Amino acid sequence: MLSRIFPKSADNGAYRGSVLAVWLLVPIALIRLLQGANSVWHPAMVAAGADGIPLDSYGHAAGEMIVLLFALLGLYLVLMGLIAVVVLIRYRALIPFAYLLFLASLLGTRAINVFYPTGRAEGTPIGFYVNMGLLAAMAAGFVLSLMTRRNG
Repeated sequence: MLSRIFPKSADNGAYRGSVLAVWLLVPIALIRLLQGANSVWHPAMVAAGADGIPLDSYGHAAGEMIVLLFALLGLYLVLMGLIAVVVLIRYRALIPFAYLLFLASLLGTRAINVFYPTGRAEGTPIGFYVNMGLLAAMAAGFVLSLMTRRNG
């Protein structure tokens, strides 16, 4: 299984996983690109809306820092989405590795949120549900990418 995640040759011909995993990676990459672009161009809106952070309850300098961090997070999401696009176009043998990166980043951010809880608006923000849906899709895609394709 490790040889599927870390192949010796990273090209289009060496991918042996399910074709469904390839097609599932397309919307995941697009969603991450859109999330990232939205966070870069509208970080205050994303922080307050999608993630439920009450920016008005912080001082001006703290609010500006939160907005900056969301813009930087957006850049990271854009880069992750671009990596997935490159993998889909040129290096399909790395599809399981791309899923592993996506899973590690999403699970890592969830873990960090547990260890460093912050004050948020009442209720669960919409971003949580979007990311949980992405997590399910990423987990399914990862498993599918490791399955051997049936010929016939």
